[in-house]
Amino acid sequence: MKKLMKALAAIMLTVAVVVAAGCQKDPENGGGNNNGGNGSGNGSGGGNNGGGNSGGGTSEGVYLGVIGFNDDLKTKTIGLLNTSSESYYTNFISSLNMRDGTVLYHAVNKSLDWLQSATLPSQLFNVSLVTFTDGLDNGSTMLNNSYNSPSDYLNAVSDRIRNDRVGGKAITAYSIGLRGNDVTDYAGFQQNLQKLSSSGNNYEVGNWAAVKERFRQIAIQLYNETAIVNAEVKIPGGKADGTVIRITFDNVSNANASSQYIQGTYYRENGKGKLKNVIYQGLQSSSGAEVVSDRQDGIFYWYSFAELKLPNGNPFANTSNMNMWYNLANSDWQPESEFTPEAYSDINVNRKSAVAVLVLDCSSSLGSDFNNMKEAAIEFVQLLNDYGNSDNGGGNGGGVDTQTYTIATSANPADGGTVTGGGTYNEGVPVTLRANANTNYTFDHWQDGSTSNPRTITVTASATYTAYFTYGGGGSGNGNANGHAYVDLGLPSGTLWATCNVGATTPEGYGNYYAWGETTTKSTYNWSTYRYCNGSSTTLTKYCSSSTYGNNGFTDNLTTLQLSDDAARANWGGDWRMPTKAEWEELKNNTTVTWTTQNGVYGRKFTASNGNSLFLPAAGCRNDGSLYYAGSSGYYWSSSLDTDNPSYAWGLTFSSGYCYMDYYSRYCGQSVRAVLSASKN
Repeated sequence: MKKLMKALAAIMLTVAVVVAAGCQKDPENGGGNNNGGNGSGNGSGGGNNGGGNSGGGTSEGVYLGVIGFNDDLKTKTIGLLNTSSESYYTNFISSLNMRDGTVLYHAVNKSLDWLQSATLPSQLFNVSLVTFTDGLDNGSTMLNNSYNSPSDYLNAVSDRIRNDRVGGKAITAYSIGLRGNDVTDYAGFQQNLQKLSSSGNNYEVGNWAAVKERFRQIAIQLYNETAIVNAEVKIPGGKADGTVIRITFDNVSNANASSQYIQGTYYRENGKGKLKNVIYQGLQSSSGAEVVSDRQDGIFYWYSFAELKLPNGNPFANTSNMNMWYNLANSDWQPESEFTPEAYSDINVNRKSAVAVLVLDCSSSLGSDFNNMKEAAIEFVQLLNDYGNSDNGGGNGGGVDTQTYTIATSANPADGGTVTGGGTYNEGVPVTLRANANTNYTFDHWQDGSTSNPRTITVTASATYTAYFTYGGGGSGNGNANGHAYVDLGLPSGTLWATCNVGATTPEGYGNYYAWGETTTKSTYNWSTYRYCNGSSTTLTKYCSSSTYGNNGFTDNLTTLQLSDDAARANWGGDWRMPTKAEWEELKNNTTVTWTTQNGVYGRKFTASNGNSLFLPAAGCRNDGSLYYAGSSGYYWSSSLDTDNPSYAWGLTFSSGYCYMDYYSRYCGQSVRAVLSASKN
């Protein structure tokens, strides 16, 4: 008789209880998630529970809050950032002090509470959370007993970042990390940056110049997303009908040389000036192809060009290089000799409303660099105010046209390690690149022959930096096949096991999640999305040994995945494949199995008598649209069908208290660890 189905786990996220579907034996059960925060907030000052309210206001503009954290929180609640209030925030940052302790997760969670409960303008266009840290959390669960472990707290905060809405807007969360010398759990540090950010906005940098530059880019991005630039230009109204007017913005000595201009054909109709057939070269505007003057000033007409933008969508307000030209009957362009940008143009920057919370690490591990952190944060506030509230965009022309370049990174082979420091940077900034070797690998060199690691480059153009790693063994028979490393555990069958999950680049990486018999990932895992059925566990269309479960009585008696349906073969190629149930049992029965952590990641370690070992991270599983039990349980598919009930397939499951073979609904998203047959290495 089949074992009873596992009970669903209850997950408490803030004040909402959500029932997790997990990896199901009940094929029709689903899960849920939390879509809101609890709305509590902090007042200015210290105290882990905060005081007062989370602040805010209803006037249009950019709002800012600041939280400093070590063993407790010191807070400056959300308020309107402008010229008069800027010093309140910069003085607050200057007053921050270092202390032992790091309650990183608690600080980010509190910032989310603020965003939920603050009074804010009804039309928000941007909600941002910017976190800086140099280390690892060591105290958040002491300040919030709702979570049993740091990983539970981190996962809950990560879920809030992705699911909370503020005024209907999703939160754009950035994390900036400068790893302290005391941090040895590098995987945990990277995981923090990843989970405390959204959509890949996590940045590990190598020096304080890079920290300041990343803060600067975030501030500029916030400005660009919220500024609306309306330009007014006055043109003499005495021109003949049919005169072509060109307004250039790129400081050219001849109109024909311009690549950034507004051009239209002038007519005077019904007492108003009109520009027809308007062309926007190197610019965009919502004013369209015909612009009518909105007022007369003596012999001049004023024309408005709304929502002036660069081609990349950034607002444009740079009038310092403006010139005006006219052309009648295809003659040569003539300059408007009396034109000056100051007298003939007016730029108005209207601001959409936005809110940002800055979360700053104030732990004593920063040491002498604590002042660097405060300087970077103060510069961020000043820049955010300059770009968000001055008519000229902080003196940079509103549209930020600083040249930016992309620094891409890669590892060769992909299993050899990781490379940090890649991203988009302004020209001239220093960037630190670091090659991090995986277990049994060592860094060898960069693609340009340099052997410095870490290395600092100055950004002058887009480039790709590849770190080359060499395999250092660690035991007899270890090696690489088709770009992926394997380990020989001396098993009776000679089977060789991959050192990483499919989709991962390190032994600790969770990798991808696959339904049994599917070779690509997806956003939702249930019977309605499963490839080999017609919507339920009793309508199977392949791998069916019982007519009870087949669609219209279908059976094919296939009990092992064909290679075309094998996620390992499809994604890694070569001779890689998924292990059978028997091969999982061989692994478990011929090694010493322990629950442990590796580089801060929980999982099971399989140690062989030849000294080699294999680590499987507790990567959890996917059901419907959510990930469950990551950090506490592992679920790994075999290629073997459960012939008694073909809606299930076999796999290895484990947590801290058990490790055994079990069966699960085929639609569940689970990990895949690949193998090679003895003769295929």
